[in-house]
Amino acid sequence: MHARLEQPSRSIQEVLDRLHARLSEPEVRALFMGAQASTSIRIGPQHLLEDIFGSELELGEDVKDANENLQAVMWLWNSIVHDHHGDGVRLSRFDHPSPPTVESVSALVARRRTELTWFLRGIDAGGDDPMELGEEGQRLLNGIAEGSAFLEAYQELLARKTSHTAEQIREAMKSIDDLTSTLESLMNDLMSVGDDVRKNALAEYQRREGRGTDDGLQASRPTRVGRNDPCPCGSGKKWKRCCGGPAPLQH
Repeated sequence: MHARLEQPSRSIQEVLDRLHARLSEPEVRALFMGAQASTSIRIGPQHLLEDIFGSELELGEDVKDANENLQAVMWLWNSIVHDHHGDGVRLSRFDHPSPPTVESVSALVARRRTELTWFLRGIDAGGDDPMELGEEGQRLLNGIAEGSAFLEAYQELLARKTSHTAEQIREAMKSIDDLTSTLESLMNDLMSVGDDVRKNALAEYQRREGRGTDDGLQASRPTRVGRNDPCPCGSGKKWKRCCGGPAPLQH
């Protein structure tokens, strides 16, 4: 049983509202889940701040304010890691009215489609070649794509049909809830594939570190980079805003 993470002073929703974020909390959660399914050993929440808040990012009015905002972002990232290695990650909770309505089911379908979009954007943020996920990763990605296609078709069906009985609405809600559970299982499995790829990459790096290269030269450690220097990864950002930001908790 995993210990519960200590809550930060601000909720992620409060931070998103304060900083006029581009994304909603469900979208940020899905983005972080996708990034953690990435095979990149370097991706972390600091690399996704522009997606969430825009290019003119100011994390706060002063250092204390910025730190409290960043702590909430880091807490969400770490809570997803925590959940993945515990009972499994979940997409956002959706509260239907009682009884459910066509409008509420349509809203749920729209949210799940958007979450899948941001989940895949999170994987892309790691700069993955999809082939790095292997056959199992490809199978899981295909399953997520099929789920997205089903949601799109279902949304069109709901919009096209003009009348629905109460029983049909309940069945529709159950179908989407069941699909959500299936998608969450696929996402958890894909995150596990990403875990394995990263662990193997780190093990290979550690095995090679400090040893002779193929041409007989000794591998050297990188030159120290100043916090305000351009990041050596080539992103064009300052080191402190890119790879020199807070280290992600991946494992």
